[in-house]
This record gives sequence, C-alpha cells and structure tokens, in this order.
Amino acid sequence: MNKSLGIASQSHSGRMKLLGLVGLQLLASAVIIVTAVLAFTHYRAQLKYQVEQDLLAVAEVKDQQITDFLKERISDAEILV
Repeated sequence: MNKSLGIASQSHSGRMKLLGLVGLQLLASAVIIVTAVLAFTHYRAQLKYQVEQDLLAVAEVKDQQITDFLKERISDAEILV
C-alpha cells in the first residue's frame, strides 16, 4: 500500500511539473503576442505618417503642374486674342 501512495505522489508531482511547463509556455506566448501587437501599432503609425507625407508631396507637385498648365493656356489665349 505504501508503494501505491509513492506512485500516486510521483504522478501528482509529474502533473504539477507538466502544468508548470504548460503555464510557462502560455506566458511566453502571451508575451510574444503582446510584443507583436505593440510593434505592429508602432510601425503602423510610422507607416501612416510616411504615406501622408508622400501624398502631400504628390499633391504639391500636381498643384504646381496644374498651375503651370493654366498659366500656359492663359498666355496662349492672350497671344491669340
């Protein structure tokens, strides 16, 4: 009877170690997920800023092109008149 108690005790000890390892893996997974979310949030903000800057630069260039085009057409119209 004493032997069966020892086996049960070892089995319980093994389960506790297994649960500890599973808990450790879950904790590590949670840390990885949180880190990934934070990195994504940080880089998303930087990417959004960069895209906005690129779009503003394109808008300025197009604005200048349209202005130059209109000036040329007005100049052509004045010459024809």
